[in-house]
Amino acid sequence: MKKIIFFTLLAVASISLMASENASSSKSDAFSSKPIDGAGLYKQHCIVCHGEKAQKTPVKNMVPIAGMDATILARITRAYRDQDESHGTAHSMYRENQVMKEATNSLSNQQIGAIAKYINSLIK
Repeated sequence: MKKIIFFTLLAVASISLMASENASSSKSDAFSSKPIDGAGLYKQHCIVCHGEKAQKTPVKNMVPIAGMDATILARITRAYRDQDESHGTAHSMYRENQVMKEATNSLSNQQIGAIAKYINSLIK
């Protein structure tokens, strides 16, 4: 009898757990399936320095970012966002840039990726 009760409780717990997992995954799927507007974010955070089509260079001898590989651009942008204030440098080969840090500090990795894909789609 104890075995029957145990297995019944185990089955109920398993069904309950599966139901809660399905509910939480459907919430996260709904959130993640919403497309991020890379063009809109570019206009909010980047257009002032990089220009409408990402062909403007805010710093002398800098290459325009239009058409740049999205993966590389996202990695560079995250490095600028994640600059370590205590050391004054980015956690990568990229130099400290307070303007880039301030422009990107509120962006998530997914938003940075969407901006990078948008910039990649721009013609040089």
